[in-house]
Parts: sequence; structure tokens; C-alpha cells
Amino acid sequence: ASAGYPPLTLMPAAEVAVGAAEHYLYHSLLALLLCSIRVENHMRLLQMENALRHLDEGYEDLQRRRNRLRQEEIVQEIELMARRH
Repeated sequence: ASAGYPPLTLMPAAEVAVGAAEHYLYHSLLALLLCSIRVENHMRLLQMENALRHLDEGYEDLQRRRNRLRQEEIVQEIELMARRH
């Protein structure tokens, strides 16, 4: 269309403008909702990663404790054997 002529529509211009505004508002709200969901999922992922790191550290602590107890058992067995001979 030329600059001097309005676009041809089957609906009145005001009705087209209202419809366009509704679509714009709908899609703007949808974009905000999706952004909010993305941020929430990111925060959940960070919390899960933190929980996994905490579990890994706890597992390492338990492994060290198990090794230390096993070493103490071995030392006790050696001392007991040494006393018998």
C-alpha cells in the first residue's frame, strides 16, 4: 500500500487495533511466564547441584572415617597377634 492510502481490511481499523493489542499483551505475558519458569528451573538446578555436592562431601567423610576405623582394627589385630607371640 502507498503511504497515502490506509490498508484494506475486512474489519474496522479500531477492531483490528484492539485485536493486535490483545495479541501483543497475550504474547508479552506468555514471554514473562516462560522467563519466570526458566529462572525457577535454574534455581532448582542450582539447589540440586548444591545438594549433590553436599552428598559427595558427606560420602568422602564417611569413606575417610571407614578407612580410619579399618586401620584401627588392623592395628589392634597386629597388637593382639604380637602379644600372643
